[in-house]
Amino acid sequence: MPLTGWKAGQVGITTMNATAKKKRLIRVGVLVAVLFIGLEGVLLLWPRLSQTQRLELARIQCSALCEALKRFRADRGRYPSPEEGLASLAAASQDQDWEGAYLDGAHENEHFLDPWGQPYEYVLTRETVGVRSAGPDMLLGSPDDIQVSIDGGPSGGDGPL
Repeated sequence: MPLTGWKAGQVGITTMNATAKKKRLIRVGVLVAVLFIGLEGVLLLWPRLSQTQRLELARIQCSALCEALKRFRADRGRYPSPEEGLASLAAASQDQDWEGAYLDGAHENEHFLDPWGQPYEYVLTRETVGVRSAGPDMLLGSPDDIQVSIDGGPSGGDGPL
């Protein structure tokens, strides 16, 4: 039996739709692959590209914490004890000579974290007052630590750092 125009047209339309679907599927697959490769590249390169920025941010944050320690000392006549630590810069005090928080609201968290997610360490010795970050390796006492000290040490004089 010969095919009529309707059946032949129907077969042609079905074939074109299947071809168009295959082409669309290939385009979508290629687009997903390109997006995946691009995203993977960003995720792999991001830590390398941002390491310098993280180091600079840690220095800036250490400096800001040291400035807050200086304001604490100017107001209270002493630096926070090791027990009080950096938390005393944001916490309310029961002392009458307390003039207010020494850090902006961005530092309400008592656990001040460096760009690698580690807490900053408050350094208070006979020679040094300052703040340090464990740095990229996240280990305190290693060569990549970042430390900012306050000139003059705990006595406020011109002593060694």
